[in-house]
Amino acid sequence: MKLKRLAIIRLPGLPEGLTLEGFGDGLNVVTGPNASGKSSLIRALRHLIDPASDPGGALTLEAELASGEHTWTVTRSGSEL
Repeated sequence: MKLKRLAIIRLPGLPEGLTLEGFGDGLNVVTGPNASGKSSLIRALRHLIDPASDPGGALTLEAELASGEHTWTVTRSGSEL
């Protein structure tokens, strides 16, 4: 399964939100200075793939995943997945 797009609309620690897309087929590396959102990106991914994870505050996330010819959109708003 491949991550095609990740939209972090609301997440504690990342007040402005962001959208990432254009991931490569192989390994993707995220770099940046301290407090630029790298750890928040990992937290967002964890909250999308682990429904039991506790977001510890209000969040709204959306991801588009693909496998072969199939595409899924996953949305999490608070504890609702």
